[in-house]
Amino acid sequence: MLKNESGQIRAGWLVLLAFVALIIVQQLFSLPGALLLIFAEAPSLINGETGSADIVSALDTHPWIFLLMQGGGSAGGILITYLLWRFINKGTIKQMGFRGSLKDLSFGLLLGAISITVIFILLFATGSVTLLNPLSVPPFS
Repeated sequence: MLKNESGQIRAGWLVLLAFVALIIVQQLFSLPGALLLIFAEAPSLINGETGSADIVSALDTHPWIFLLMQGGGSAGGILITYLLWRFINKGTIKQMGFRGSLKDLSFGLLLGAISITVIFILLFATGSVTLLNPLSVPPFS
């Protein structure tokens, strides 16, 4: 049932395994940020203050914890994808589709950042967009 005629695990089972592993690992890697949020909000709750009534307002008051949670989940997703590919498919990074050098990757990332910046400057200069907050105070919500 799990393997085909060639003795390989069927694709549907691999997708299910990858999906379940991804969800579990993302939650585990987001856990430190969630615990920090609980400890950051606990003193106000112990003192009888209402604190942040919901999770969104709590994350608004602690934006770096939100970034830690999101970054942890993303790092966990990247890690589990690599590990599943490495140990279940027994493939290398190059077989996953990452070909070329670090120099090519860096150039592509730099070119993308420059392109987005040029488009933003053009839109801002022509008055097509307006900023609600100054660039020095980014909103984290």
